[in-house]
This record gives sequence, structure tokens and C-alpha cells, in this order.
Amino acid sequence: MLHAASTEVAISPARRRKAEDIETKAWILFAEHGFSNVTMDQVASAAGCSIRTVTRLFPTKEDLLLIFMRSKNAQILAEFDAVDPNEPGILKNLWRCWVRMTQQVEEAGLEGYSLFRQASARAPEVADRVAGEQQRMLQARILLKLRSSPEFSEASAVETMELAYLLLALNAATVAAWQEERQEHDLLVLLNNAERALERLATVAAAVAQPSN
Repeated sequence: MLHAASTEVAISPARRRKAEDIETKAWILFAEHGFSNVTMDQVASAAGCSIRTVTRLFPTKEDLLLIFMRSKNAQILAEFDAVDPNEPGILKNLWRCWVRMTQQVEEAGLEGYSLFRQASARAPEVADRVAGEQQRMLQARILLKLRSSPEFSEASAVETMELAYLLLALNAATVAAWQEERQEHDLLVLLNNAERALERLATVAAAVAQPSN
């Protein structure tokens, strides 16, 4: 399984395994009983450790639920930062950031991701709030890249904003389609297929961005 704790650099293997076990047990409890109905003491009991161990690794119950989401958001932001806006095909290059991250998730196994989705579904207010915050951060980073790209140097602020929205919407729609199909199709395949739509979008966007004579 892929867990947020496994991405921490300064953590011993034993502590990483314990953090992953605590996180898994917490997600199972959240999925079964609801986020608001589970206490940190119950998480500690399920993980076979003390409450002190749990709170040392995860200071709050919200951290137990959302550290995975936050770590993935930090990862995609770092991927966006690494994209050179001067390279041709800025939209596709940004899209490939999601593809690379999905490859990593699939290589680690989708069981952890599926369990996280079940757990977060039992805390919609918390998950939606954080997801909204993260979407705004992603949008701002995409806008920065688009506005730095020679491909869209002539595009208006509204046009680049629309492109950022469309890129985020395409990713969200692809993941939603995968979830609605009960994960019967490979998410990575769906993301790669969505590149065709992105290529058409990029062609239209490039034409729109050109100054009129």
C-alpha cells in the first residue's frame, strides 16, 4: 500500500511501518464507523499501540485522514514546479505530471488509495474543504506556468484562467470516470487516453492565444 508516512525522509523503517499500520487501521475505522464516530484511543487500540505513539506520528485525527491527500498535493506541486515553461507543449507537460504520479501510486498498489477514498467519503466536510484548498493551489501553480510560457504570452488573463480550469476539470473527470466504473479500468490507461482530448484542447488554445491581425 502507498501511505503518506512512507514519503517522509527522516524516519526509521520501523517507525515508518508503524505509521503506515496506524494510518491503515484509522482508515478502516473511518470507513466502517464514520470519521466523527472514531476516537484516537480507538485508533491506538486497533493499531496495538499507545495513544502517545499515535499522536506523536499524527497530532490530530484530521492528520490521520488527510496527510495522504496533502502529501500527494505537495508531490504534484513539486512536479509542476519542475516543468520548464519554455519547453513546447506546456499543457501536455503539465498533464504528464499527473500521469507520473499515478504511475507511482499504481506501482505501490491501489489498495491504499481505494481505502483512503472510502475513509474520506465518511468525512465529506473535512475532505471537501481540504480538496478545495488544494485545487486553488494547483490552479495558481498552473496559471503561473501558463503565463510564463511563450505559447500563451499573448493570451489574456481570462483565457489562461479558463485553460487552468479545463486542465483541472479534465483530470477530475478522468478520476471520476475511473471511480464510477468501480475501478474496472486502469486509471493510468484512462489518463493516457485523456491526453487525446488534451491535445485537441491544446490545438484550440494555441489558436486562441495567437494575436488577431
